Amino acid sequence: MEAPAPVGSAFVYRVDMHRWVLVSALALLACGQGEVQIHIVPPLQPEVGVEMAVPLHAYAGGRAIDWSWRSLTNPALAGRNRRPTLTAYTGGTAVWRWTPIGEDRGEQEIEFTARAGADRNSAVLHLVISEGGKGPVFREPIGEGTTLDLRMASCVRVRVVVESTASARVDLGLRDPPDNVELAQTSHLGGELTFCPSMRQIMEETVYPITLTAHTASHLATKVYVIVLRRA
Repeated sequence: MEAPAPVGSAFVYRVDMHRWVLVSALALLACGQGEVQIHIVPPLQPEVGVEMAVPLHAYAGGRAIDWSWRSLTNPALAGRNRRPTLTAYTGGTAVWRWTPIGEDRGEQEIEFTARAGADRNSAVLHLVISEGGKGPVFREPIGEGTTLDLRMASCVRVRVVVESTASARVDLGLRDPPDNVELAQTSHLGGELTFCPSMRQIMEETVYPITLTAHTASHLATKVYVIVLRRA
């Protein structure tokens, strides 16, 4: 990490990740406004699905420090079930922990405030959350395939569910599907696969492999699902 560059009464820490991102985090060392000084140590490469731990330190002449935080870019962040945590220790030290999810990808700004009696000061941590290295995973359909009993139904409908820690949305698709196979995306991470074989397909084949795909901005996942026709 480069040495901090002065910006007015604050300092900006730039993290050069070379091949990844030029500026992944900015930390401000805020001074004045009641003699409370705040120092933030930014994470090197924040990414989706990976917990970051951000050390904080405030100095107020030996007085006890009360810490608080808020998101400037997403005010609802503090209300999540798995929201960030801020643990205060003695000596003005604290650690803020957060595991971003897919919808957090991109720029985020977190404001930290330190109070010592009537005195207070704030500093803003600027983060650029990358997508990370984990691609989407098919959670449904479970197993390798299913059977369409043509004595009971003319079509089969299969639920499709994808889990993605890196992205809030995936694009579902099919690769070289047989005729009469359709995949309708019904949500950001789900859809429904339908196969209504024609009479010709029923007579020609009994086994139909179908390749499902799930795309994010930088990942591709596939799953081969086999539908077996049971004739009358």
